Amino acid sequence: MTVHESSVPLASEIAPSRWVPPAITAAGVLGLAAAWALTVDKVHLLKDPAFVPPCSVSAIVNCGSVMQSWQSSVFGFPNSLIGLVAFSVVICLGVLTWSGARLRSWVWWGLEAGALLGMVFIHWLAFQSAYVIGALCLYCAAVWLATFAVLGATTSALLAHHRDKDPGAAWRRRVHDMWPIIWAAWLGAFAVAVVFGLFG
Repeated sequence: MTVHESSVPLASEIAPSRWVPPAITAAGVLGLAAAWALTVDKVHLLKDPAFVPPCSVSAIVNCGSVMQSWQSSVFGFPNSLIGLVAFSVVICLGVLTWSGARLRSWVWWGLEAGALLGMVFIHWLAFQSAYVIGALCLYCAAVWLATFAVLGATTSALLAHHRDKDPGAAWRRRVHDMWPIIWAAWLGAFAVAVVFGLFG
């Protein structure tokens, strides 16, 4: 195989736009940092119920209230542990693609599925936080934003790949071109719903 041939992606590989790998990596770093902070403060709370997390600055912006709720440990352990694992994987995939590695399409679809599951979970957590607990955890908000970013970048890469596979399908191009607007509107509606639940 010549150098020229090796630079051409296989049909089962996805070569994302140049902005996608750094976006995924940055989102993974943000999510991992927030999950780590959540885990550390959760351990402090377990050791000392009187501990006040540094992100508890008011009655509404109060990480402590959220961390002490049952919703913070839905599966019997801190939700942040899921974030530690998930965002570590995201960072690895982001760095791999950033370094020039071309991942198979099933890896991208796996990342997409994980991001979608994460979106379902964070929407439930956001509802619980804003409408049931009545407090916002800033670390949690960072995880929510990171999850949105991973889904946005991954979906964009998959849409571009399938658009390029069949350039004659005009609807593929329209869906790809509309995705940033759909994503931004989704994120905006999510943020408005959270703010309304906290202050409405």
